[in-house]
Amino acid sequence: MLTFRLSMVLLFWVLLLLPLAEAGAQPLTSTWWYPNGTPEGTRNNPATTKLADTANLQIIWRTESLKNSPVLLAGKVRQEGANQQQIIGLESGSHILRFLDAFGRMYDTVNYDETIDPSTPYTLTLTGLFNSEATMPNGVGVPNLLGLGIEREQRGETQLNGILSQPNGRNGFSVRIPTLASNDPSYNRIAGVYPAAAFMVQGKPTVFAIASQNQFRNTTPSTPDSIVNGVYRYTNSGNGFVQTDRFPIAPGVYPQAPAITITDSSAIPYIAPSTRSLIEPAGQVIPAGQGVTPTLTTRMYGIGLKVDDKLAHVETRRFTSQTSQNDTLGETNSYFVRMYDGRDRSQLTFPSEYRLVTTNFSEDRPGVPSITLLLTQDGLPVDQSRGIFSINTVKNVGWTILSGNVDGNDTSKQDPGVDGEYPNNPGNEVLAAYRQLDGRDVDSNYLFFFQRNGAREPNNGGRVFWNYTAWPFKGRLMAVADIVRDADTAKQEIIIAHSDSLIVLQMNRYADVLLSTVDASRRQWFRQVKAFKLDSRVVAVAVADLQGNGTNTIVATTERATYAIGTAIENPLGEVTTKDEYCRGEQATARWGARRVGGGEQGLRVIVRASTGTDSVMIAELKPATDSGTFTFPTGQLLPGSYTLLLQDNAVPTLSATSLSFTITGPSIKPLVLPRSQYRPGDAIAAQTVIRCASNLRLERALGSGNDWEAVPATITYLGDTAFIQTNAPCLDPCPTQQTARLRFRLVDTSLAGVESVADTITLLTEPIQLSIDSGAARARLLRWNPNLFDCDSVELTITTADAAGVKTVSNRPGIYDLNLPRNFAGTVTARLCCGSGSSSCTFGRAAFELEPIEVGTYAQPNPFNPMLGGRESIVEIFYDLELRGSVTITIYDASRALVRQLLRSGDKEAGLNVEQWDGRNSDGAVVANGTYICVVESSSGEQSSIPILILKR
Repeated sequence: MLTFRLSMVLLFWVLLLLPLAEAGAQPLTSTWWYPNGTPEGTRNNPATTKLADTANLQIIWRTESLKNSPVLLAGKVRQEGANQQQIIGLESGSHILRFLDAFGRMYDTVNYDETIDPSTPYTLTLTGLFNSEATMPNGVGVPNLLGLGIEREQRGETQLNGILSQPNGRNGFSVRIPTLASNDPSYNRIAGVYPAAAFMVQGKPTVFAIASQNQFRNTTPSTPDSIVNGVYRYTNSGNGFVQTDRFPIAPGVYPQAPAITITDSSAIPYIAPSTRSLIEPAGQVIPAGQGVTPTLTTRMYGIGLKVDDKLAHVETRRFTSQTSQNDTLGETNSYFVRMYDGRDRSQLTFPSEYRLVTTNFSEDRPGVPSITLLLTQDGLPVDQSRGIFSINTVKNVGWTILSGNVDGNDTSKQDPGVDGEYPNNPGNEVLAAYRQLDGRDVDSNYLFFFQRNGAREPNNGGRVFWNYTAWPFKGRLMAVADIVRDADTAKQEIIIAHSDSLIVLQMNRYADVLLSTVDASRRQWFRQVKAFKLDSRVVAVAVADLQGNGTNTIVATTERATYAIGTAIENPLGEVTTKDEYCRGEQATARWGARRVGGGEQGLRVIVRASTGTDSVMIAELKPATDSGTFTFPTGQLLPGSYTLLLQDNAVPTLSATSLSFTITGPSIKPLVLPRSQYRPGDAIAAQTVIRCASNLRLERALGSGNDWEAVPATITYLGDTAFIQTNAPCLDPCPTQQTARLRFRLVDTSLAGVESVADTITLLTEPIQLSIDSGAARARLLRWNPNLFDCDSVELTITTADAAGVKTVSNRPGIYDLNLPRNFAGTVTARLCCGSGSSSCTFGRAAFELEPIEVGTYAQPNPFNPMLGGRESIVEIFYDLELRGSVTITIYDASRALVRQLLRSGDKEAGLNVEQWDGRNSDGAVVANGTYICVVESSSGEQSSIPILILKR
């Protein structure tokens, strides 16, 4: 039970340890000395912003490093990078220190499990960046120490310690406290040691640390050795830091670091640690009246320690009534704030420095929260009557206190017609808001706006600590800082968080609010100038001039990531480069490189956008994202035109990079122009043409003006935007009937329908081989040719006239053939000789001659004929012309009309010229005798004819 309570209290403490800024002309480090705001009112660096209008405020990087970090430190811990600052954090519960550069890129980690024995569970807490060489505790200069607090159980006699290391987290040394003395099992052996500050004291580097143990056995202040709780001083006299003294304070885990300051009125630094009273406090008993329970108190209330030769306790003032039980049930926190009091500073015995004291409460110590403003001299309160503010209707809440020049010295309310009773405070104001002790949002919170009443004779009876307004909001007050300039550059902005939203507020002009709204409860004193929806609950906020250019950046951790909010970083994802042109349909490649900001854990998406219009298409997902690389994207779904590529972070789409414009080009083919207009079959054709984005070309041809296109065997090569075509003139017909033909050639892209060139036309010339034919009028002719000119064993002989044609395959090798033309061949007779349709040869011969016509009827040839000769001369062909189709019978008779032989009996014949053969033999197969024989042709159609045939055997 005890351990659970300790861990919850520590969690509360950790959630409130937010980094603060140093003061000075050149802020280079943040400190932990003012955990909720320096007197100047910024959380990190009081740099004057150079930001442009609010519209330029945006998320400039996001990384999942340092997610859920309750403490963020910013400072210059690297030599490189000019004045750039780095960010240090510990993710909640982690023992790994992580370092981010100004652009959110993690460049280093330190795992403390390698130096701290992890077998003993421990909690590691960042406590600050310090400059032990600074002569003033506001830490001006470059930090040389990093503080880490350690809470763990003491085992054996090993001392408990915190760590001070170099700013890079390495080469550290221990800040130890005395060994816990008791071995009693009921004795709490868990304690934490937290380095809190470091600066020069009397010329020696000095470190201050807070030790905290929630319970201890001996609570008697007279025996301080038994109490580890306190403020410890460690001095470096040249041999390292050695504990020189300590001051015991009330036990507890402190939700605030000590406020360390040099006041305006004293050259001695003061420590004003937060204190927490004991359940059974060891301190003074204040007697009360009869019947009234005495009040227990302790001298640790409102403690102030002079940092001189020794830690001197110089102030024991209590800030609540001695008769109130609140005196022992609360928790006291001190802040030093500077507020102008309205008078000439040179006339004051001490300047306008105030100490702000708040009382906070936990659920086991319920009470009324209050804020008290004390005018101080030499760090000590000299006037408690400056103002007490308390809220009786709210319990179990604490305070967040910030100060800053929120109204920007707005003088509009000094007009008596507006508000003459409370003139403007030209310096800082104090902002206060409720906070839950576990760091949760406060659903019904208020932004209390306190001013130092500067009237010489205030009408409110001298009250100088004036709560000007209580403005309702939901969430938590996180920071006051100079973020944007807008119309009024003097105003500092207020940062609040509600759940996963981070909101930047700015105060409106007094006159505008007071004159526009009579009802005070409805006055809108603050306006939202920017809001950011983050990925999860906001945990911590810091403000720092990360890039060292005088411009503040908001850094916020959430439960899932760390964000930076400021002015846009040029090319945060690096430059995206593409080719100037891509062919539609190709797989395009683009590159990006030199990513300037960290993050990208959620990956990137690639969007292609038309240069005109609003159309866009996501074409790629890159997971996980890298600092540079290449990616491919298809172009087939994009119409020809001009485009840009947009690379976006999936988690923060405003983090983007845009390429220069590039063109998606559709395919095109310039007109095909062949070098000659006439070709012979087999001639080589070589041509070239310009193409764009057409790479799957095919050569096609069509005959004449027709559209029956067919592919042509061709070799096509590419060089840049030029296509080179090689083919041969075709052999259209191995036995052509014409010597010329017109062909059209074109190029087409086979992968894209409709992409073709303008066709070019050629004339195909075919010249025949000369054939030799005997002259004369006879129908028996001798055809001669050169067989070596034909690349085939047999040739196809075609004989044609105007009315008849015949085809015969003959042997090529002899080079000679006897023509015996039928009676129906007459007029111009053409003989063509070629290798035939089964050959690829285009060689052919051609000859023509005239042949006298023979009357068409019934005739025999040859007549007379000799059946004894053999071969063709021993056969007679009987030609007969039928007008109608019919069943034909052909009979041979001798001169006495005796039957010799029936050549054909009831043969079905077509109309036209028909032919039958007789070999001069009778029905018995014997050769007939010489003489005249009669051939009778009869048809079922009624046609009949007869012719004499003379047999003449020699």
